Order: sequence, then C-alpha cells, then structure tokens
Amino acid sequence: MVSLQLLILLSVGLFGYFQTIWEGDKSYLSSLIFATYLLSTALIGFWHLVKDPNKHIEEKLKLGWFTAESLLALGMIGTVIGFLILLSTAFNEVNVNDPASLKQMLTVMANGMGTSLYTTLTGLVCSLFVKGQLVNLELTVAHHAQRITQDEQSK
Repeated sequence: MVSLQLLILLSVGLFGYFQTIWEGDKSYLSSLIFATYLLSTALIGFWHLVKDPNKHIEEKLKLGWFTAESLLALGMIGTVIGFLILLSTAFNEVNVNDPASLKQMLTVMANGMGTSLYTTLTGLVCSLFVKGQLVNLELTVAHHAQRITQDEQSK
C-alpha cells in the first residue's frame, strides 16, 4: 500500500503538481494536511514493525482513524476558507466599466477557488491514503492474532 502511495506521490512531484498546490493554496492548509499525512504514515509504519502488534493496538488504531478523519475535515475547512476568500474580497470596489477592476476581481476569485479545490483534493487524497494504511494494519493485526490463537491451540 505504501509503495503505491510513494509511486503516486513521486509521479505527482515529477509533474510539478506539488508546486502548483502550494502556490494555489492561500490558506496553507494543504501543507498542514500533507505534513500530518507524512507523520501518520511514519507512525503507522512504526506500528507495523513493533514486535507485539496487539499491545495497545486498539488505542493506536483509534488515533489513526481520528487522524484520517481530521485530514478530511481540514480539507473541508480549506474549502470554506477558499469560498470566504472568493466571496468576501472579490466584489469589493468592482467597477464593471473598468477592465483592470474586472481583472482584479477574477484574480481574487481564482485564488479563492484554487484554495478551495486544492485543500479539498489534498485532504481527500491524504485521508484516503491513511485509511488504506490503517486497513492494512488492521488486517495484519488480525492475521497475527489468528496465528497466535492457532499456535496456542496446537500446544
């Protein structure tokens, strides 16, 4: 799962989409979302490597699922911020007879929509990636618990 995510992220980076997102997100929430995703990925990877994955795993999984939902919520907050940027500043001092004024209005609207869409996209994708990792961890823990049960029954 992580290998596929790394391949996707590498492709996105090579095509310059990270730069586009960072420049288009005026709220900078996409950076926070992505940093949280990286930290979550590192923690989930560490939890996979722990010798006894059942030790306090329920609490760790709850934290992981909360983080995944928080990434989604941060993306939605960015959507609202983007619309606020769009609606609160775009129509101030607009003179429909002045092309420069209309151009300025469209620039502000584009910035608001960019923030809205980029934070939504980043939150959705990062949340989906973390959820995939958590499902993989849950399956690993269940397999490990089943193996321990079988070993105890065979003794």
